[in-house]
Amino acid sequence: MIGDHLQLKPYTSNYGNSLTSQLNISLFERLFVSNLKGYTLNVQYRMRPCIADLIHPTFYTDLKNDYSVNNYPVIRNMDKNLYFYTHFWNEECSFFNLYEVMKILELAKFLIEKASYTANDIVILSPYAKQVECLKSEAPKYFESTNLNISTVDSFQGLEANIVLLSLVRSNNKEQIGFLKEKNRICVALSRAKQGLYIIGNLPLLAGCSESWRSIEQILKSQDAIGNAFPFSNKE
Repeated sequence: MIGDHLQLKPYTSNYGNSLTSQLNISLFERLFVSNLKGYTLNVQYRMRPCIADLIHPTFYTDLKNDYSVNNYPVIRNMDKNLYFYTHFWNEECSFFNLYEVMKILELAKFLIEKASYTANDIVILSPYAKQVECLKSEAPKYFESTNLNISTVDSFQGLEANIVLLSLVRSNNKEQIGFLKEKNRICVALSRAKQGLYIIGNLPLLAGCSESWRSIEQILKSQDAIGNAFPFSNKE
């Protein structure tokens, strides 16, 4: 068997039952954590190093970068290839965030119109289906005609894009982030981008609710990759 048990777990229609009955643990994971002999591939060929740092060592303790990922071009008209735009605009009750919709679509428009990227270079991701629905409904206000890929994180598992724009949605005063606590979902969300990854969300809330996000926050701080606006630049 070949696979990665740190990616998304098996889906069941009843989330509560999946936990109590351990239906969320795949056969592959059960075999991997048992005494069955196995071998872990530890070289990644997708992400530029600053992006790979987000999941190493948080998720993969011995991950190494192939030399090829050091040769990616920088993202045009941006000061950073990796950035987390943190904010405190509250989510809506159905788990969508209109502030993030606006900012993500503005960034996509900038990258296409000012930095000369194509829709094929970019994917917009969110863990929440309602946010994806809102992004798709608002996109025509920003683009006359585009085939921009807007998808849930779960649907994009196993795929990749040159530039990923990630909307995390959760921002509230209840200290609740739902399934954004799940390591598998965090891992998938942060490992889809090859050359550029731009995230928007409430980072203090995430870090306050999850050890994984606290670790990611420290890595982002070490890269000076956190701020209250996306790092637009006039440089090409």
